[in-house]
Amino acid sequence: MALLPGERAGKICTASAGSVSVEALLCARPGEALPSPSLPDCGPRARRYGLREDGGGGTYELACEVRALRGAELAEAVDELLRAVSAHAALVGAVLETRVVRLGEPLVPDPLVLGRLARYLRSSGLGVSFGPSWTPAPQAEAWVGAGGRRREIEHLLREHPSWQPVLP
Repeated sequence: MALLPGERAGKICTASAGSVSVEALLCARPGEALPSPSLPDCGPRARRYGLREDGGGGTYELACEVRALRGAELAEAVDELLRAVSAHAALVGAVLETRVVRLGEPLVPDPLVLGRLARYLRSSGLGVSFGPSWTPAPQAEAWVGAGGRRREIEHLLREHPSWQPVLP
């Protein structure tokens, strides 16, 4: 059972986002300036975190983490981002270097486990809600938000004979 400190206390996560790290470096010909590319919107099914853009002179650097709740949506968001940067490099005659690393797969826990967890937490007096988490979670049977009540929720889980809390 993984505790997610960034999620609302008692929120049982029905899905955990997968994530991909994307880095790109564009280099223009010596003495030429390089305009920044126009990046596509991720849309409602994916999100970009930690976007860092640094352009100046003849180089442009991009680094970010792309997250989505489903594998196909994650792949689509990364593909659109790389296509936009690649097209821009081709149009301005820049050399493009990219690095893409899958950090984690989107995960969906067993609904039966979520039901048992919800009943247990409710019977212990904790308010329960359900929803996806955009925070990539560690491998675990299920994930529960601990926001501000970590010790209390950790104690409840330790009392249960089959669940041990894991902090990411």
